[in-house]
Amino acid sequence: MEIWRYWKPGLAAVVCFLAMLPWMIRNALLVGEFTPRSSGGIQLRMGNNDIAWRTGSGLYTLALCASDSPVEAKRMRELGEAAYDRECGREGIEFIRHNPGKFLDLTGLRIRNWWIGYDSVYTAHVHGISNLMLWKRLTGSLWLPFFLVGAVLTARRGYPVYPLLAVILLFPLPYYVIFISVRYRFPTETLILLFVAYCLTVIWAKVRKTAFPAPPPPQRDSFVTI
Repeated sequence: MEIWRYWKPGLAAVVCFLAMLPWMIRNALLVGEFTPRSSGGIQLRMGNNDIAWRTGSGLYTLALCASDSPVEAKRMRELGEAAYDRECGREGIEFIRHNPGKFLDLTGLRIRNWWIGYDSVYTAHVHGISNLMLWKRLTGSLWLPFFLVGAVLTARRGYPVYPLLAVILLFPLPYYVIFISVRYRFPTETLILLFVAYCLTVIWAKVRKTAFPAPPPPQRDSFVTI
């Protein structure tokens, strides 16, 4: 039957649904909504507001985060998590509707942060080091030219890389709208490293060919037959 041609995408969809099902049940019991996410509105508002625009970082605003702000925590307890999320979503959409220019500025910052990293003084994971900003910026952006070159080379040489590139390019779209964090990029970095590795392999092959040329093939002795 024609329908069996699509069993693989259907199986993938079923597996994804089963993977999310426990969390959806949890949200139904604790939040009151049978949904895989219960904080979309919260995140939209944290990334799109006047404070985020004034700081010019494209990051989320701690002052509007219920886990960091006593005012927001009190508000969430009073409204309930689901109602609080819907209210935050309305406020975020309202900000975008009335400030399209600011939203575009913030979106541009988020795109930049995703691909080349951003300045961060957070050092709780490396005690005793007070300034890692330069190293974070380097590790966040050093791979980018190798990835771009690797993507172009593999595509021009006919490798079936377009599905991988689609995942890499489409995955961050929701984060361009809300806010960016370094760890959000982790799922795509293994795919990005494939293109980086291919680029470095090509570069090394050219360097080795130039610096260490292959010796000429040995010439056969010629015999004269009388």
